[in-house]
Amino acid sequence: MTSCFHAPNRSAAFLFVMLLLLAGCGAGPPSGTDDDPTAGVLKGRVVDSADPETGLAGVTVRVEGTDLVAVTDANGNFEFSSVESGDRAVVIDIPEGLDYQESRVEVSIHDGETVDMDVAVLPGGFHPDRLDIEPRRARVGILESVHYYVSLGFDGPEWTDESEIGADGGATGPGPDGDYPVPFRPTWTIRSEKPIGVISREGIFIGTAPGRGEIVATFNNDNVAIARIEVVSDNEVARIFVVPHRPFTMESGRDFYFVASAITGAGSFLSANEIEWSLVPSVLGSIERADDLTAGEREEILFGLRPTDDGPPMHGGGMVPEGGAPLLEKYSIARFHATGGPPDDGIRGEIRASVGDYGETVPVEVIPRGELLRVEIVPGDAEIETGGAALFVAAGFNRFDRPMGNLEYAWELVPPDLGMLVGDWPDWPDWPDNPGMEDGGEGETPPPPMGDETGRPLPGGPMARLFLPDRPGEGTVRVSVTDPGAGITIEAAAQVVVFPSE
Repeated sequence: MTSCFHAPNRSAAFLFVMLLLLAGCGAGPPSGTDDDPTAGVLKGRVVDSADPETGLAGVTVRVEGTDLVAVTDANGNFEFSSVESGDRAVVIDIPEGLDYQESRVEVSIHDGETVDMDVAVLPGGFHPDRLDIEPRRARVGILESVHYYVSLGFDGPEWTDESEIGADGGATGPGPDGDYPVPFRPTWTIRSEKPIGVISREGIFIGTAPGRGEIVATFNNDNVAIARIEVVSDNEVARIFVVPHRPFTMESGRDFYFVASAITGAGSFLSANEIEWSLVPSVLGSIERADDLTAGEREEILFGLRPTDDGPPMHGGGMVPEGGAPLLEKYSIARFHATGGPPDDGIRGEIRASVGDYGETVPVEVIPRGELLRVEIVPGDAEIETGGAALFVAAGFNRFDRPMGNLEYAWELVPPDLGMLVGDWPDWPDWPDNPGMEDGGEGETPPPPMGDETGRPLPGGPMARLFLPDRPGEGTVRVSVTDPGAGITIEAAAQVVVFPSE
C-alpha cells in the first residue's frame, strides 16, 4: 500500500508551494489589502465537480454572516478583496437553468492572507449518501506533503462506471466501507487558527508553519468530510510507524515482535532508544524492548514484518532519508508476550509506541488458544488429469472454532507412486505441459495454478501441499496435525482421482 506521506525535499517542496500560490491554490502570503490590513482576500472559481476545467458563469457566491455577495463571470471567477479574518462559510447559490447542487464551503481567512480556491459543485442528479476521507489524521513537518483522497458511498445502487476513476484528489477508492468511488472532485479547504500550509485543487497539502487545523472536503451541503492535520517543527516527531499497524489478533501464551520507527519533521530518524512501548490494559500480557537480539535476528524480524514488497520495512513509502535505507538500529523492536489465560471471548486492548506525548497505537486482541479439536482439509476430494495439479490446504481448529497456530503438519500420499506432494512455492518443480496452465518457462517459477480471480497465490508453507500426479489412478492425500503443547494429533484425508490427459 502506498503511503500518503512524502519526505521533504526542501528545495522541490518550496518550489511546489510557490507554484501552488501562483496558480491560486490554498492560502497565500499576505495580500496587503488597502481596505483593512487585518482582513484577507478570498477569490477563486466555481467549477463543475466532474470537469474542474469548466467554470460556471452567473453563480451567486456569498460569504455567510456578511454583506459580501458576488456573481461569477464568464469563466466562473469571483473575488472578495476584504474578508474579515476568522472561520468563514462560502455559500454557492445556483441560478435557474444550471443543473448543479448548492454548496456551503467552510474555510479560514487569516490577517493579510489571500485564499484562492476552486469551489467544485456536483451535478444536480447525483446524490451520494456519505463521504469518506483518507487519511483521517496526519502529522507532517514543514514542507512535507500529504495527499488526501475521498470516496463517496451509496445506500442504493452503486456507481458502476469505472472508466474515469482514479484522478488525483478526486474520488478514488474503494473507501473504508467498500464503497465504490466516482470521478468527481471535491472542494478542498483548510480550517486553522493561523496559517499552517497550502492545499492544492488535487488534495495535496504542504505544511508551511507549525500548528493544528482541519482539512475539509466538500461536495455539497450534505456531504462534507473533515480530517485533522498537524504541522510540526523540524526537531519534533512528525510520525511514528508501527508494524503490524492493523488490528492484530494472536493466541494466548505466544510471543510476537512489534517494530517501530520515529521520524522528525525534518525527515530524519530518531534513535530507537527514544521510543517507549506500553500496553493497555496490562492484563493483555507484557511488552518490552528486545535488546537481546543479535544483528541477524533483528534483520530477520524487520524484513519479515515489512508491509510492502518494494523495499525495507517501515520506510513510510518514501520516508527513507536521502542516501539509502535507514540503519537497523533506528528501529525499535519490542517483544509482546500474550497472557496465558484470557476469557473465552478474549481480551482487547492496544499496544502503543511513543516519543514523549506523541504516539501511535495498534489494536490487539488476545484469544484463548485452547487445544486442537478438529482438522479440515480443502478440497475434500479432487478430480484432475495427468499433467495437472491440485492444491490442498489444511487447518487445525480449537473448541472456539478458531484456526490455530503453532501446529505441526505431516503430509502423506497413498499410494506414493500416484504422484508427489510439493511444499513451499520456491520448491515447486518445472511445470509440466498443460493447456490449462501458464508455462513458466525455463528457470522461472510461474504463479500457482490455483489462485483467486486477482491472481494472488494461495498460501504455502506447512499448511498446504501441491499434488502433481504421475499416472492415472485413485488415492488419498492425508495430513496429520499435531498440537505439541497438548500432545494431540488428529488426521484428515482427501480423495483424489487422476484421469489420463486428453
